[in-house]
Amino acid sequence: MEEIRRNIAANIQRLRVGSGMTQQELGEYLNYTDKAVSKWERGESVPDVGVLLKIANLFGVTLDHLVTDHKHDDEQVLDKAEEISDAEFSELRMVVGRYGEGAVAPRTSEAVPQEDPSQTKFANLASVFGYTPGKFSVALMSAASVWLAAVITYVVLSVFVPSFDKAWICFVFAVPASLIVLLIFNLIWGEMRYSFTLMSALLWTALGSVFVFFLDKGQNWILFLIGIPAQILLLLWSRLVKRRRG
Repeated sequence: MEEIRRNIAANIQRLRVGSGMTQQELGEYLNYTDKAVSKWERGESVPDVGVLLKIANLFGVTLDHLVTDHKHDDEQVLDKAEEISDAEFSELRMVVGRYGEGAVAPRTSEAVPQEDPSQTKFANLASVFGYTPGKFSVALMSAASVWLAAVITYVVLSVFVPSFDKAWICFVFAVPASLIVLLIFNLIWGEMRYSFTLMSALLWTALGSVFVFFLDKGQNWILFLIGIPAQILLLLWSRLVKRRRG
């Protein structure tokens, strides 16, 4: 276990430094403090499996790579570097600095395929929320399906139940419903700090939807009083989780 702890510490530091990230930047991506990252790299503590998977996905390596000793591999690379020319060695250093450990990059003489700017922006947006592009697409499509269901329900009620004069309420309740879907996916794949934001938004939009539905009732504004203690509890819970992770 002690050997695995040392391997994880060395590999996290090597991957982070190789990618040009600071401890603070890595901590923000993982929703941890830079002090926590520093403890990992000194071997004083070990991230849980979920965090290790996020680190592996971030740097494009496997979980096995993070727990394996790569000192022997590094020595082989250095031995090989002594056999190549200075120009080739300079190129090797540029490749490692640009693509990170374990990546396969094209030679400068080969044509480098151009990335689609729209895909790059989408991938960057997904990474902000802690998703891979594929998972981010699934979450957005699932939330959009809620609005599709709302449109279908609105059309059905308007055509087959014309006496129901509140068919438009489908779109009002679609707001908290889509937030529920996004919250579920964020709890599975995303960053916990955004889950608290989604919980707060869900709380107030749900209360607002009920308020609009019973708009013709007197004193229905009292519903919003429920949100005050609930919001306070959410804030306290978020601080507690943040301190425990730090």
